Amino acid sequence: MNRILSISLFLALGQALGQAAEDDRLVATEYSPFGSVGSMVGIHVDHQNRVHVTHTYRRNNGALDIRRHPDWLIPSLASGSVEDKRALIRGRKADWKSLFQWKEKIWRFEDPNDDGHFDKKSLFFEGLNTEVTGLAGGILFRDNAAYVTCIPDMLKITDTDGDGRADKTEVLATGFGIHIGYGGHDMHGPTMGYDGRIYWTIGDKGFSVRSREGAVFHYPYHGGMFRCEPDGSNFEVFAHGLRNPQELAFDEYGNWFIVDNDGDFGDRERFHYLLEGTDTGWRATWQYRSNRKFAEHGGYNPWMADGLWKPHFDGQPAYITPAISNYSDGPCGFAYNPGTALNEKYQRHFFVTEFPGKNVRAFRTEPDGAGFKMVGEHVAHHGTMTTGINFGADGALYLADWGNNGWAPHEKGRIMKLDAPGAADHPLRKQTRKLLGEGFVKHTLPKLVDLLAHPDQRVRLEAQFELAKRNEADVLLAVAKNNDSQLARVHAIWGLGQLGRKSQSAVLPLKPLLRDSDPEIQAQVLRVAADAYHEGFADEAQNLLYSPNPRVQLFAGMALGKIGSKKHVPAVIHFLATNDNKDVFLRHAGVLALAKAGEESPRSVLQLTRHGSESVRLAAVVALRRIGNSGVAMFLNDTSEKVVNEAAHAIHDEFSIPAAMPSLAGLLDVGLVSSEPVLRRAINANLRLGRPKNALRLAKFAARETAPEAMRVEALRALSAWPSPFKLDRVEGRFRDLGTRPVEQAHDVLDQHIGDLLSSKSDAVRGATAEAISKLNYGNAAERLTLLANDNSLAAAIRASAVEALHSIDADGADEAVAAALKAESPKLRATAVRILAKRNPDAGELMASLQAGLKSDHLREQQNALGVLGSLKSPEAVSLLEAQTRRLAKGTAPATLHLDILEAAKANGSSSLAKFAADHEATRAKLAPADSYPETFEGGDAAIGESIFRTSFTAQCIRCHKVGQVGGDVGPNLNSLARRLDSRAMLESLIDPQAQIADGYGLITFTMKDGKVVTGMIEKKSAGFMSIKDPAGNRSLLKVADIKSRSKLLSSMPPMTGILSPRDLRDMIAYLKTLK
Repeated sequence: MNRILSISLFLALGQALGQAAEDDRLVATEYSPFGSVGSMVGIHVDHQNRVHVTHTYRRNNGALDIRRHPDWLIPSLASGSVEDKRALIRGRKADWKSLFQWKEKIWRFEDPNDDGHFDKKSLFFEGLNTEVTGLAGGILFRDNAAYVTCIPDMLKITDTDGDGRADKTEVLATGFGIHIGYGGHDMHGPTMGYDGRIYWTIGDKGFSVRSREGAVFHYPYHGGMFRCEPDGSNFEVFAHGLRNPQELAFDEYGNWFIVDNDGDFGDRERFHYLLEGTDTGWRATWQYRSNRKFAEHGGYNPWMADGLWKPHFDGQPAYITPAISNYSDGPCGFAYNPGTALNEKYQRHFFVTEFPGKNVRAFRTEPDGAGFKMVGEHVAHHGTMTTGINFGADGALYLADWGNNGWAPHEKGRIMKLDAPGAADHPLRKQTRKLLGEGFVKHTLPKLVDLLAHPDQRVRLEAQFELAKRNEADVLLAVAKNNDSQLARVHAIWGLGQLGRKSQSAVLPLKPLLRDSDPEIQAQVLRVAADAYHEGFADEAQNLLYSPNPRVQLFAGMALGKIGSKKHVPAVIHFLATNDNKDVFLRHAGVLALAKAGEESPRSVLQLTRHGSESVRLAAVVALRRIGNSGVAMFLNDTSEKVVNEAAHAIHDEFSIPAAMPSLAGLLDVGLVSSEPVLRRAINANLRLGRPKNALRLAKFAARETAPEAMRVEALRALSAWPSPFKLDRVEGRFRDLGTRPVEQAHDVLDQHIGDLLSSKSDAVRGATAEAISKLNYGNAAERLTLLANDNSLAAAIRASAVEALHSIDADGADEAVAAALKAESPKLRATAVRILAKRNPDAGELMASLQAGLKSDHLREQQNALGVLGSLKSPEAVSLLEAQTRRLAKGTAPATLHLDILEAAKANGSSSLAKFAADHEATRAKLAPADSYPETFEGGDAAIGESIFRTSFTAQCIRCHKVGQVGGDVGPNLNSLARRLDSRAMLESLIDPQAQIADGYGLITFTMKDGKVVTGMIEKKSAGFMSIKDPAGNRSLLKVADIKSRSKLLSSMPPMTGILSPRDLRDMIAYLKTLK
């Protein structure tokens, strides 16, 4: 009923304003003409309808822009404080003292005769002019003081003696703008919030603030939204991850909105609903990626690669709360109609200015789940290059018109008024202006109570503030409990919230309202109880997670993010699982609640590694990221690539989680993921860790033919940078000084893999290898490789790699190296030499002798190599040798370890007799059962290669579903001790015909329910009446047996490996599986 009454109030107001207006259009008129003021940024109209503007002279003069000093970029990004920035400027700019000459000004304009044009202009303040001072970008004027945002400070500038000129300057908070950054990315939008606190924003120049209470807020590459009490106490970061927000606004119910500027990469501006704790995703370092102005610092850009600028989509990283929509072009000013301004058409409208497009746009918001959507968007005015906007007490929208003057400071600005013709004289607008102008100090309590229901938000807020100032808790409580106006109740709750921040006991009497019939009242009580950190509301907040109203759910979760504990985790898990990652605002609330519990008990969050809901596991990773817990590494083994991706971001990005970094680096050893964001972070983790084993891991990964080509190249480039890594992170562009390492570490690992790299099938990998050779001063490749090939003290694998590389680059000494290797003691080296000789000179006389010797060798791999080489040769001698081997196979005298090699060599050779032998074998195979058709795979495999396939194959993906030791997924059976359970034939059958034998609890069944719903998964648990079904993604469903209409045949979720693995791969895999005892 209360909400209906509030809506009725607005409808009545709309009708009144509509009757007073000639039409619903808005008309702009000059309040002050061109030249009356210069380059304005911030504007605020106080309750006496006096216009205050900030006039910048420092733009492009005293406030430096990194685009004009691109060679300063790295030291600028290295800056971690305002003092660091000061030292940078003084060290780099010889005439740094000249920066003091440019001062900011605050002008006051007055229109005492109320004819719509200013009559008086006066200078309220002049100053703010050090070498680290930015622009006076925003102003809020109340109680004879200007709250001014100007890097590096949030200031309160007061006229204590009432003479119209400021005489006292206080710094409420400092530490903003620690990088030079882009010009204009300054502090803006100081606004008196619904809760009596000052809110404001900053662009992405970063901040490192110590509050008066001693808390440190260090976000070096973020833009953000802040709040503090009017005296500067209790500073907080409300939201972060913004790029260049300007002004901000809230609606009747205290919902904060903002429009953020884009990054000029082909992305778009973003319209955000901001909740406390929000990270919207932007980092200043990304500005210099893929940016032609800073081409030498370019590269991978997470902002674009991860789609962080887009509204929510499946697969987007979950650590951000994304935009509602992409919207606007160059947004600056932003304001919300307080209720009695303009006319009927523009009630409940937001207004945003587009500086380059000369537009003022308007729109409304409507609830959409726990968030909002934009509706009714249109251009309300065109023709002014507007920066700031603000509603006056008279109900007009005042515009700071910069004018068509470029970005340089000037003296050609003006102030415009945007209004509906005829609406200014309406009684409600006049009443509002009178109430605001007179102030609220002299009003009686009954009058203040009445004003809590006034149609204008500003009047309601001032009545609320006055009641809170008088400490009238009982009066506020009475209104909160019972009033015909929903908005009056909301403001009363907010007033009690103001008192609750001073004394928690003030909000306790609100607890019964958590059972109120109006969901909005419930939500607002949860909000103020959380702001007061009153843990007595925690259990009720938990219960309201189950509310049917998403807004109540939202604020219940947000409350648990401040006052919850580990005992509330089960309810939060259910909440997150039910949301299923669909509503990002509910997800955000759940993450905050998990993070709060995790601070008390990390185990309560870490135990979610095996939870069936992907959405719950995603939220757990983000929560662990927020508290910096290294246990997040456990999620790198998740079956969901989304969860692995989230964990990789959590471990690697920002300040990182150092204890988990080795686990991330180790992902290159396994084939769990092929995701570029994950692999880039795993590669970079190895570069950052910087130990010899990390360099070796990079080289091994680069040499792996099955790995994604682009990532193999990236691994080589990281290895190229090994001795002295670039100071800007390869993934984020963040400043990281990794120091230097001995170049010999990189040389050593190249020695081991240079052959594989230079003989890669990939042109890109070979090119990147050549680049690495050059950058690492590997020396004359041919000379170095020759030395390696002939050094008897080195391991055979390194010498063999060197011989392979000499052949790949066709070095002058290649033939000599091959000839020497043919005589080596090492079977591996001899085998390599035979294989290369067959490529370089298949008619060489020593080749056939070496092949015959290889067939007689005591070493299996040398025998197999000889057969493989024979298959590639067409000479009569080669065919004769192979025919002899096929006769041995036919008679059953050939060793089982060579069966596959003989068959493959015969097929590859293709001579008539050998081709017939191979065809006959294939015909016989076709008549057999699958498990009997490849007996040649039972023996002779290489277990080490088989393990590599199991752990790293991006096509087979074995380890994603099967666990060995403590690594791998649990979608398929655990393979520990497999060799005790299965013989070779059974192993082969499980690989090529997985439907033949399905382990208990692992087959997929599709259930069709009586209501038409279809559920596919494996039966995890069952009873007489219910079954727990787990789908391939790990999500669980509980089915009632009586509700099942039909079920399919049991199917294995594993695909047959015959289409994925070659017979040789199968042989190696079986060899590996036999080791699992």
